[in-house]
Amino acid sequence: MKNKSGKVGKWIQPTINWNAFATTEYPPVSYMIDEMGFVHIRGLTTADGSPDYSTVPVFNLPPSYTPDYSIIAPITNILLGSITTNIIVHGGNVQSGSSVSGVDYKAGDVCVGATNGTTVNNSVSLAVSFHVGKERLRQL
Repeated sequence: MKNKSGKVGKWIQPTINWNAFATTEYPPVSYMIDEMGFVHIRGLTTADGSPDYSTVPVFNLPPSYTPDYSIIAPITNILLGSITTNIIVHGGNVQSGSSVSGVDYKAGDVCVGATNGTTVNNSVSLAVSFHVGKERLRQL
């Protein structure tokens, strides 16, 4: 499918609410949509624990990149060295004012949460892909 915006297949660096991981060895936090309608999120980010970054989205995806339903995928927490952390991409089904653990999220919020109740206060590798459909390419 031809896309006039030129965004298909191009990595986009959003404004992030967490800290950029200062390295040239890994890519910055970014996202893209491919020609098949898959959204890919990559990069390293870090939280210093103040505020509790598990209550602050890493960034927000625009509507064309947001899944219809929220997804949860395991990711690696670099300092813990195990998969005890999840990336949560809040989908279009999130209603305004929806609350998870007392935090209001909106559609497109990309969040990180520890499954064992640990505060997320160190480096996290974001690597997740999900399908939103080729029809979303027309919205770009």
